[in-house]
Amino acid sequence: MGFRLSAILVAGPCRARAQRVVDALSAQTALLSIEIIVVDLVAESVPRLTAGEEATLVYVPMPGLARWGKARAEGARVARAPIVAFIEDH
Repeated sequence: MGFRLSAILVAGPCRARAQRVVDALSAQTALLSIEIIVVDLVAESVPRLTAGEEATLVYVPMPGLARWGKARAEGARVARAPIVAFIEDH
C-alpha cells in the first residue's frame, strides 16, 4: 500500500513554528499512510526540520526562493499520494 496523503509544508525562517507542524504530522495515527514533504526556503546551513522515526519525510531544499507559490508547486510535483494537502501554521 502506498501513501494516501502527501502533506506539504513550505518552511521559512520561523523554524519553531514549522517544527511544530512536522511534529503534529508525525503524531498522527495514520502516519504510515502520510508522506511529509518539507520545501525549505532557508539557507542550507540552517539545521533541517526533523520528523519522528517512523515518519516518511521528503526534504526539498530551495534556499533563497521568495515565491511560496513556486515552492508549493515543487512540493506537489514530488508528491506521491493521490491526495495533496498544503499544511500551514499561523
